[in-house]
Amino acid sequence: TEEHAILGRFAGKWKLRAEFDFAGYGPTFDASGEGEGTMILNGRHLQMRWWADTPMGRWECLSFMSYDNVIGKFTTVILD
Repeated sequence: TEEHAILGRFAGKWKLRAEFDFAGYGPTFDASGEGEGTMILNGRHLQMRWWADTPMGRWECLSFMSYDNVIGKFTTVILD
């Protein structure tokens, strides 16, 4: 679908800059790193793998982005 083509635009290598704000439950800080996106399962989902250096050490994250045809919205699951 058109929505899956939108996800495909994020495939490839990316530079990362993130701002972490834990709403008073932890320190606020900036991080920078890189990521790489790959379309999986016949182009229906985007898998992103991120790495960043933070004041607390190396951070790694794996996320899956999809388009849900039932609710008509993009969804993301993040594992870190």
